[in-house]
Amino acid sequence: MFTGAESAQSLPDTTYAMLPEPENPYKGLRAFQTADARDFFGRESLVRKLVGRLAEKDRHARFLAVIGPSGSGKSSVVKAGLVPALWRGELPGSDHWFVVEMVPGAHPLDELEVALTRIAAEPMTSLREHLERDARGLVRAASLILPDDGSELVLLIDQLEELFTLVQDEPARAHFLALLGEAVTDPRSRVRVIVTLRADFYDRPLHYPEFGELVRSRMETILPLSADDLEAAIVEPARRVGVSFEPGLVSQIISEVHYQPGALPLLQYALTELFEQRSERTLTHAAHQALGGAIGALARRADEAYREQDEAGRDTVRQMFLRLVTPGEEGLETRRRVFRSELLGIAADEELMDEVIDTYAAYRLLTLDHDPATRKPIVEIAHEAILKEWERLRAWLDESRADIRQQRLLAAAAAEWERADREASYLLRGARLEQVEGWAAETRLALTPGERRFLEMSIAERKRQDTAETERQGRELETQRQLAAQQRRAASRLRTLAAVLAVFLLATIGLSFFAFGERREAEDARSTSSANAAIAGQSAAKAQELALVNGAQAALALGNSEMALALAVAANRVDHPSAQAQRVLSEVAYRPNPVGQLTGMQAPPMHLTFSPDGRLILAGGLDATGYVWDAATGELLHTLLGHTNWIIDVGIAPDNRTAFTFSRDLSLILWDLSTGAPIRRCTSEWILGPEALSATFTPDGRTIVSNNGALPGSNPDDIPALIVWDVGTGEAVRALESPVTGGIGAVAVSPDGRWALAGVYPDELVLWDLDTGALHNRARVQVPEDQLDCAARQPA
Repeated sequence: MFTGAESAQSLPDTTYAMLPEPENPYKGLRAFQTADARDFFGRESLVRKLVGRLAEKDRHARFLAVIGPSGSGKSSVVKAGLVPALWRGELPGSDHWFVVEMVPGAHPLDELEVALTRIAAEPMTSLREHLERDARGLVRAASLILPDDGSELVLLIDQLEELFTLVQDEPARAHFLALLGEAVTDPRSRVRVIVTLRADFYDRPLHYPEFGELVRSRMETILPLSADDLEAAIVEPARRVGVSFEPGLVSQIISEVHYQPGALPLLQYALTELFEQRSERTLTHAAHQALGGAIGALARRADEAYREQDEAGRDTVRQMFLRLVTPGEEGLETRRRVFRSELLGIAADEELMDEVIDTYAAYRLLTLDHDPATRKPIVEIAHEAILKEWERLRAWLDESRADIRQQRLLAAAAAEWERADREASYLLRGARLEQVEGWAAETRLALTPGERRFLEMSIAERKRQDTAETERQGRELETQRQLAAQQRRAASRLRTLAAVLAVFLLATIGLSFFAFGERREAEDARSTSSANAAIAGQSAAKAQELALVNGAQAALALGNSEMALALAVAANRVDHPSAQAQRVLSEVAYRPNPVGQLTGMQAPPMHLTFSPDGRLILAGGLDATGYVWDAATGELLHTLLGHTNWIIDVGIAPDNRTAFTFSRDLSLILWDLSTGAPIRRCTSEWILGPEALSATFTPDGRTIVSNNGALPGSNPDDIPALIVWDVGTGEAVRALESPVTGGIGAVAVSPDGRWALAGVYPDELVLWDLDTGALHNRARVQVPEDQLDCAARQPA
């Protein structure tokens, strides 16, 4: 390829001395900003198209989603292309519009409040109240801060994927999306919303029907630059500052990056480094080769900075980068903004960590900024391209992915504990604490002082509770000793009474022999003796019964059901047992007698089930965690981590080897029950909502059938359906639509795996043929009016 820049003649040496030192026009890994518009080339046609989309008369024209792969230049085309075009007035009145930028972060409402405050004419304390109140909060807030001149607010939300990777609070995420949806559909709104979204997260907004429809109908995808556009992006910024390329160099660079996925940040980084290594005002082949070419420059520089460190420095680099990444499923890692203080907190040598941060920032591999809300210094990886191109970092992530997830869970728990003023009930306990304690002793990840303090306080609280339990058991043992002593004394008294009665009987018999000569007197004596013996026998039996009844009651109070039952049975073996003895026997016999205890859950279970062979128990809880116990011993075998919201249904395959958990985060995860490891995460755009989700295995274990969470009255466009999942691939292979618009409840599968039956609100049973997916039969059921009203309020 031949370009004017490549053919430019070199200036005389005397001319170089007269010219000012050129400023580097390339941006490294940093996205182009609005102020960089004069150096932004190659996307002119796309910018015109985006302006045209905003000018459309569609009812959703106030919203625009710019979607493309990582490294395709989404942020740059919006900030350095579209926004300057609006300020040039390419839409009527757009030269007077206000533009604010934000990224969602972990607390999007905080970021939105700060962004709006930047254009408010005067401080407003009520903005947060309006944003939190209801879905129209952004509409109201905009009308408060905008001048009364017909101007509009353009809200640019960069990296929208952070709303789904960093936000843990599902209601907060749903509320934020509702704010955006209402702001672009309200007829009186003065708000326009433009978002950028990585293409590999395109399915996440689709789980929210109203916002998903906005994204589907109002998206513009970013395509790779053509060769001519690449040439303009390479040559024109250098031409502006009077710098040229050696002949053939531009063609070589284009051949290296053309059609390479995510190539633009790599190209910009290589050009930035190449510009710094220029010879006078010429970019040379020699410098380009020394950098490792357009693709290799980034990884080469990152590894070079790593190899320059000693052993302590290299470990510091590793610890720093693992804190700056949020791991995802199947390699969908994202950058994570971290307070500089957090990085210093994990360092054995804070000065060394400071030096490492500044080194990588100087190489343009990290960006340094301040948090908008707190103004504290923050650190961030300059671009996701580093996550893909630097092989050493990829290796660190592959070997530490589970460690990173565990650390983030620990950090979240520690932060919640701090927000609760260090309330002891927020500390870790049980099997969860044992798991984290064992992990912390083995992991190579460094913990912050706050994370270590939280773990240490959890361990200290466990020791305190163990001590209290030991003392309680000691007191209980002493009580048992005292009871045993009382029982021994009662038995001794019983033996004494029996001996006295025996002596009395002997005396009576002696008197009868003494009076044998006189028949009448003998008969009278025998009568008297028999009566007295009967009385004595009854007294002994009653005393024995009383002692046995008291012993049974005492054993029952101490929880020893077996001893209590044996004593109560013995008390009822006498002739004509008393009502008290019978009552105690009934109480012991019918009292529940637990055979074991399941421990380790941190929150109440939403659903439990036995494995088909009865050996395992599986539960899912409000803490987004699954638990597997040995049914015989009650031992916690596995803790299943991976969901971000409640687990509301669980199931175990007929072969007892595989299980699923179904969560309000709209995902179904398959687990290996022998190891507790996740097999795969299953998601589908057919899932319409988080409420009332239910699923079951088919008898062959190869398929799972679930409902799709559609609720009656929630959205008239939602179609209730059953979803058929392939266990082998995790794919949703078929949706079986319901003939009724009401929500589908729990589903049952016939023993031969042919039929699926489900109740559909308000009053129908529907039968589907799983082989063909066809509706086979339906029948109405009689539902009383009062129950129908209850079902309407609680369709699950």
